[in-house]
Amino acid sequence: MWCVGDVVWAYFGYPVSREEAAYQAVQAGLAVVESFEALVFRIAQRWGVRLAVRVGLHTGLVVVDATEFDGQPDTAPVDETPTMAAQLSTLAPPDSVVMSGATARLVEGFFVCEAFGTHALTGGAEPISVYRVQQASGIQHRLDATSPRRLPSFVGRDVERALFLARWTEVCQGIGQTVLMSGEPGIGKSRFVQVMREQVSDAGGISVVLRCSPVHMSTPLYPVITHLQRLLQWRHDEYSTTTLEKLERLLQGYGLSLEDMVPLLAALLGLSIPALRYPPLMLSPLVQNQRTREALMVLLAAEASRQPVLMVLEDLHWADPDTLELIGQLLEGLRTLPILALLTCRPEFRPPWTSHANYTQFVLSRLDATQTMTMMASLVRGKALPTRLVQHVIETTDGIPLFVEEYTKMLLEEGWLREAADRYTLTCSLPRHIVPATLQDTLMARFDRLTPGAEVARVAALCGREFAIDLLRAVAPLDDATIQQGLVQLLDAELIYPIGWPQPIQYRFKHVLVQEVAAQSLLRRTRQQLDRQIAQVLVTIDG
Repeated sequence: MWCVGDVVWAYFGYPVSREEAAYQAVQAGLAVVESFEALVFRIAQRWGVRLAVRVGLHTGLVVVDATEFDGQPDTAPVDETPTMAAQLSTLAPPDSVVMSGATARLVEGFFVCEAFGTHALTGGAEPISVYRVQQASGIQHRLDATSPRRLPSFVGRDVERALFLARWTEVCQGIGQTVLMSGEPGIGKSRFVQVMREQVSDAGGISVVLRCSPVHMSTPLYPVITHLQRLLQWRHDEYSTTTLEKLERLLQGYGLSLEDMVPLLAALLGLSIPALRYPPLMLSPLVQNQRTREALMVLLAAEASRQPVLMVLEDLHWADPDTLELIGQLLEGLRTLPILALLTCRPEFRPPWTSHANYTQFVLSRLDATQTMTMMASLVRGKALPTRLVQHVIETTDGIPLFVEEYTKMLLEEGWLREAADRYTLTCSLPRHIVPATLQDTLMARFDRLTPGAEVARVAALCGREFAIDLLRAVAPLDDATIQQGLVQLLDAELIYPIGWPQPIQYRFKHVLVQEVAAQSLLRRTRQQLDRQIAQVLVTIDG
């Protein structure tokens, strides 16, 4: 964060990239405006001065000086992104948040917005669309925010779907099941969950969804708290007594003891309880945590007593320790309940619980070329696409459904294709591997937290999708021990894989888009310097 006069610049996704950077920025902007209201009132009362805050948001790449002071960059990021954000703030009405179309595209559906016209900004090549943010929509996931009409077809996964439905059949017979589904980011875990929830609903079951968050990994039981808040239709501006009454009605609907349940769940939700209404909890933290987990299991069992339940727990790689402990207890207890626990995670997650007879685990694999073409066809409503473009997308996206979807949409929305009656034609030559803005944060976040893995990845990316360890050592400004440590981190994160056995002499980036975003994150002068070094080393080797 930097301050210049009456302007404050706050950067999200810097100095470390985050998958939810744009969402967090908009949330922060709304919070600034809300918290400023009380301050403005006090200042006006005391000094008779009316202050206002205006928030402008824009998304783009920035240049950062590599000079550091006390471990932090010595200067603020520079480029057109912060300049355009500052200009957007001048367009905002007092006490409001406006954002560019670039930011709006990343948070589409997560916030209620209104069009605020098209404006020409200094330094911009052409006028940009501007939107005024009104409030959060309450939507929690990208798929929930996307219109079903805009979603691509659900392609493949026949074996996994059959396996899931077989387990669901057993659940409907009263035999609880656990299914752990793992897969790399973008492989389609959430889409699989969405389709299975629809099938469960059609079969007369209900689904309960708890989502972990990278922002709340240190918040105990965060997925459970947010689920309860959604059940209670909680609003941050309502009185505790109102929320408490909602909680009582929910528990009464299941015939559960208010005296046993309300104090525990109210404490979990941070609700104050009138002293005369319920006796205060006189428990140690350890005992209270245990009783709270028991209360949550009672509530889940009450739901399952009415109809089979699909309990989804998404993104366990971001789960806090208390949530993982709760899940372990739930898995032990649901074997005799009509509940299917569908857990999703990335490959690096290691379950802390042991498997059992009712436990199934599988990994989602990439789409093959035929499935990728089917997915692309659904995005263009069956119209024909140029053969070389289809092949380009297949090679660039590596069978990752999210990459296929976003890359195809980018080509459609940014003018690479012209629509005709029954087909699309190219308007210009095919782009080199451009990274869609919607994937930038997701891809950067995968290696940006790795130290020294991120630095090794950036240099390796310039060496090629396949790079020799000797070439990397010759050009990287790192010692051998640091390079080896970085390679191990990249291997563990499944961003690269070795070529050669038993001692690899080459490595390959798993995805071309990961390689591209790693190379793009280098300063231009650094990239040019490394390119020259790489060329010199290759000439020496060939000579």
